[in-house]
Amino acid sequence: MIGGAPARATGKVTPMSKGKVLVVMSSANALDLKDGKKYSTGYYLNEFVVPYRKLLEAGYEPVIANPKGDLPMMDANSNNAMFFGGDDAARADALKFATGLELLKRPKTLAAIVAEGTKDYVGLFIPGGHAPMADLLKDKNLGKILTSFHETGRPTGIVCHGPIVLLSALPDPDAFIASMIAGDGKANSLAAGWPYADYRVTIFSTGEEQALEGPGGLGGYVQYYRSTPWPKPAPASRRSPTGTPMWSSIVN
Repeated sequence: MIGGAPARATGKVTPMSKGKVLVVMSSANALDLKDGKKYSTGYYLNEFVVPYRKLLEAGYEPVIANPKGDLPMMDANSNNAMFFGGDDAARADALKFATGLELLKRPKTLAAIVAEGTKDYVGLFIPGGHAPMADLLKDKNLGKILTSFHETGRPTGIVCHGPIVLLSALPDPDAFIASMIAGDGKANSLAAGWPYADYRVTIFSTGEEQALEGPGGLGGYVQYYRSTPWPKPAPASRRSPTGTPMWSSIVN
């Protein structure tokens, strides 16, 4: 609730805003898989809309940004009542909200955020879906943004597959990702100097990913995995709360 009225599709806030929260989205609409295959993807509807509305209701002003400043694509598989506790009316309402959200249609670029500086933002939020695995994990502008929040002790909240974007803060994320794909054992040495090295982070697990792979799911297999199978959700340390799986938007 903002100003005594529900915050809905416009994304507008009252002058009593508690501050701006940067909401970082992906510009990708496909994820490269093994054997040259691709999976059509984007943000997960519940992972974006539910936390976004919570920010509005709490009196914050979300500002959306992505690498290209273009309209983020929704993963069609997320338009499903199962991600809203089986409530199809809630799903439909979330879809209407996202479709009518003007800020989502004209996000800032991450480069513009870097140029302006992040000092005016009180927090950072990044939803999941497979899309961040395609571009955000190696976006150097995002790496600078994450580092600025980290160094100043401001909260960073990330959901489901989203925590993989923390790799963008590596000295050389491209080399690290290439090593993960190759399985050459160099990844640990390439992670030296990573600002999140001593954090406990919950992320969509290997076992969960494998359950989605194959002809009946992704249509193929991801190029590498991020964690050991089926871990229990781990509390994140310091100021980077994370959550998994896709229902994390409801409980976090």
